[in-house]
Amino acid sequence: MPRPDLWLALYFPHLCLDLIHQSGEAVADPLVIIEEKGRQQWVHAANRRARQRGIHPLMSLAAALPLCRELITLPRHLFAEQQALETLAGWGLQFTDHVHQPPGEPLILLEIGRSLRLFGGVEALRGRILEALGPLDFQVRAGIAPCPSAARLLARWAPGTTVTDGDALLRLLRKAPLETLEDDPKRQERLRGLGVRTLGDLLRLPRDGLARRLGPELLRELDRLRGWSPDPLPRFNPPARFEHTRHLPFEMDGHHPLLPILESLLQMLAGWLRGRGLGVGRLRLALHHHRRASTPLQVGLLAPSRDAEHLLEVCREVLERTVLEATVTALTVSAQDLSRLAHHQGQALFTTGAEQQADLRQLLERLRARLGEDAVKGLACVADHRPERAWYSMKMGIGEEGHGGQVHPSTGARPVWLLDPPMAPPCPVVTPVETDERIESGWWDDGDVRRDYVRASTPAGQSLWLYRDLRNPDGIWYLQGLFG
Repeated sequence: MPRPDLWLALYFPHLCLDLIHQSGEAVADPLVIIEEKGRQQWVHAANRRARQRGIHPLMSLAAALPLCRELITLPRHLFAEQQALETLAGWGLQFTDHVHQPPGEPLILLEIGRSLRLFGGVEALRGRILEALGPLDFQVRAGIAPCPSAARLLARWAPGTTVTDGDALLRLLRKAPLETLEDDPKRQERLRGLGVRTLGDLLRLPRDGLARRLGPELLRELDRLRGWSPDPLPRFNPPARFEHTRHLPFEMDGHHPLLPILESLLQMLAGWLRGRGLGVGRLRLALHHHRRASTPLQVGLLAPSRDAEHLLEVCREVLERTVLEATVTALTVSAQDLSRLAHHQGQALFTTGAEQQADLRQLLERLRARLGEDAVKGLACVADHRPERAWYSMKMGIGEEGHGGQVHPSTGARPVWLLDPPMAPPCPVVTPVETDERIESGWWDDGDVRRDYVRASTPAGQSLWLYRDLRNPDGIWYLQGLFG
């Protein structure tokens, strides 16, 4: 038996305002988003303080300005809104493989029927999605129905409603006002002239008469709304790489105001990565300025990650040590060095060692971000018996490992702490009689050595590593290392 479809609609009624308020600016001031239609400017959206002054959408700007002298006006950026919706659609792929973003609508649709068993049922999945949306700081309304058109209608008209049965959906639709169809105003006016006030009134009218008076498209729309006819929606195809630019409503001259915007972008990136089963190894931030070149910032990780909090910590370290030579007008985040990453990252039967490794990796990443990538390096072994040449420093990063092999002495142990150059040992010392290790090597690279190594101790109990140069007839001892 085929699995019935179930659709979740996420409607973002104040998307353009959300993109501004995420910056933490102008939240307490009357603000409107304006757009031009013909030769006039109209209010597209108004925040709560502006609405309290009597300003509302579809009002002309000329009529709104006398109501509030301190009104802040900002232009609408359609490209920024569409980019945010496409990023949200990519973010939704972590919950289902079928996401649709209707062009021109502040809404995304997710087919969640095939994901119910994975997430524990309808309400559990709905709660999981809304919880994950919280850090993104978007105002959202949700509706769930067996068909996408009905889910879209519920998200706009009755947010929070979940309907999984066709009969229950039909009973609910009959109560919906006519305006929920969002028809052409002329068609709505004709329906009102026929006495239609609700969808129930419309559904009771003869189908043949509706088709003759208003065209067959209205019948097709009603059939899709009730789930009587198929409503195939193309799947959202995510871009091959993540790159999102957030334009700031006001120029910013410090690091701290940029952090909320950066956090929102990284939360979107984390969802986008989870949806594609990827981790990011390197981030590129770009701080855009007015009339001058942008400031690029590179953020490298030691291992692929998609943890938004971890990415924010590392990015904050890089951002705070950056000197801003001009005010910032926009912020871009792009992901580089993408690689496959298991869904349950870091989970194993015994997690103590994995957790320790993760903590150490995060510490090293924060040190590199604060001090610079060249300031923090690792050690790698080289196949050379001479202690001073048996290691080298290496740059730490993804896929960067030492190419040498470790040399294990045949007898004794070597200290990790070596002195460069070797120095005369403190006196008095007690020297063991037996030689701990003999090295004769390096004739091929002008670094010939012939040494006898011994372990010694001081009266205070300090353990030393000494050698005597066999080429020196005086038999002088040198201190080369200290044991812990």
